[in-house]
Amino acid sequence: MTGFAGKTARLWVPDAVYGAVTPYSSVPAGLYVVSMRPHGAAATSRPVISWNLDLKAAQAYTTAAIGSSASLRSIVLHDDLSLPAPGTGKVRLIQAASRASRADVVAIGGPTVADQAAFATTTKYTSVKAGTWSLRANSVGGSVVSAAGNVTVASGAVSSVLLLDAPGGGITIRSVVDAAGAGVLPVGAVPAGGGGTAAGSHGGTGVLGLALLCPVLAGGAVLTARRLGR
Repeated sequence: MTGFAGKTARLWVPDAVYGAVTPYSSVPAGLYVVSMRPHGAAATSRPVISWNLDLKAAQAYTTAAIGSSASLRSIVLHDDLSLPAPGTGKVRLIQAASRASRADVVAIGGPTVADQAAFATTTKYTSVKAGTWSLRANSVGGSVVSAAGNVTVASGAVSSVLLLDAPGGGITIRSVVDAAGAGVLPVGAVPAGGGGTAAGSHGGTGVLGLALLCPVLAGGAVLTARRLGR
């Protein structure tokens, strides 16, 4: 990720793989360009995909490259990290399974997480009781694919459930924590350049995470990202 005007590198993630999601990083507010290149490509080479990102101060975002290598697209999610009531958690679905053009996701014995969620979309957060939930995902229309998985929702936590293409066929479910208790953001070592994690003169900072949700891009990628692993 580079500054739109000064071209200064702010964040970069090497060797990213499908399903990768980085921790949040604090980034000066402003306009950026996010670029993704095949692993090992020169920084001056033409990106596989690039998109603009306008980060506002005191806001949280996740941005992702999503889809197959033949039809890559970008999405930008405005994350709501406000904490739920004690004893509950908030959950949303990021529908990144290209093998399911639409999908229903239901918590067994609990609420519907997503109703006919289209590929490359996300739902609003849903409040659920804290605990371990068994989720079931089923495609709607087209080829029939399904997946089941357990998701643990901690009290006071904000989580995202990812619906992904599974290795070897079908779809799979995994989850990541967006925020946990007392407004604490998950953090980690995301490589940064040009002082990308320091406050700047762009009107404050925001927090940013990125994800690589492109199942058919060969060999990983170089991109700015929010959490990463297949």
